[in-house]
Amino acid sequence: MSQEENKPAPEKIEQKPKRPRGSFSARFSLLISLLALAASGYLGYELLYKQQDLLTSDVASSTRQLRADVEKLKEMSNTSQYDINRLKEDQKTLTEAMRQTSQHLGKSRVDWVMAETEQLMIIANQRVQLAGDLDTAAVALEIADQRLRDLADPDLTPVRKILAKEIQSLKSAERADITGIALRLSTLSDSISSLPLSLEFQQTIQSKPVSTEEKTKEQKAAPAVTPKPKPGFFAELWADIMSVISIRTNVESYKPLLPPEKQYYLRENLRLLILGAQQAALRADANTYSSNLKLAKKWALEYFDTRSQAVAQLISEIDALSKASLASAKPGISESLNALRAVSRKKAGL
Repeated sequence: MSQEENKPAPEKIEQKPKRPRGSFSARFSLLISLLALAASGYLGYELLYKQQDLLTSDVASSTRQLRADVEKLKEMSNTSQYDINRLKEDQKTLTEAMRQTSQHLGKSRVDWVMAETEQLMIIANQRVQLAGDLDTAAVALEIADQRLRDLADPDLTPVRKILAKEIQSLKSAERADITGIALRLSTLSDSISSLPLSLEFQQTIQSKPVSTEEKTKEQKAAPAVTPKPKPGFFAELWADIMSVISIRTNVESYKPLLPPEKQYYLRENLRLLILGAQQAALRADANTYSSNLKLAKKWALEYFDTRSQAVAQLISEIDALSKASLASAKPGISESLNALRAVSRKKAGL
């Protein structure tokens, strides 16, 4: 026997019958389709009935809200239109007022300039008449002339001609040298400290009362004097009477005696008199100025050494300053003011 015949026969494997794949897929698809159909029906039902609810519930309220909004917008529109109309009226009123103001300014510019010029002329007259301030008055008239020149009005030419004359008269008028007078008085005040006192006054202020101790020392140092015989009763009585009564023959030349410490006050009082005259000169107070200088000269003659060159120079300077005038010339400058007022009345038709 051959080997192939000796091999055992292979066992037969039992095979199960296979199910067809197509039937399972069909059933699964059918299931999905049914689920989708059910979901679609449910959604359709929900949409149908809920849409009806929305239409029946929200449409009415929304309509009412819309109508309310529309009414509100109409009211706002009416209010805005009213405001616009009011603004237009205000703009017209403001435009008319500006137009009238512009016309008024154009017409009254000349009047305003002439009124300002008149005030400047009044100030110039007051400075001359009340304060004697010629320089300030001249400046005021020069400014007034510039105002009239800017107007370029032929009717104002005569006024400007008068102004030119008045300005020239102010500039050429004689002025009191108040500054120079004040400086000269200041120099006199500084020289008082070095002025020598008169010999008589020096002896007066240098004499001191003798104390009791000094008298005792003088008596001890004095030589012994032989006592005189005692006078009689009548002679002693007469001596007592004469010691009580004193006869003075130099009444007119008598001067009050000043203690030594009053020397400082004497110089300071004289300095105050001169400084008072200086202040009076600056105020143009002629009476105070003259009286202070007169009293200062009197004190210089009584208490200072008139033989000294410094005292003589002081007295000479006081005499010269007493003759100085504190008042400046006061030229009349009212003609231009009257001429300007006449032109103003003519233009106003008065």
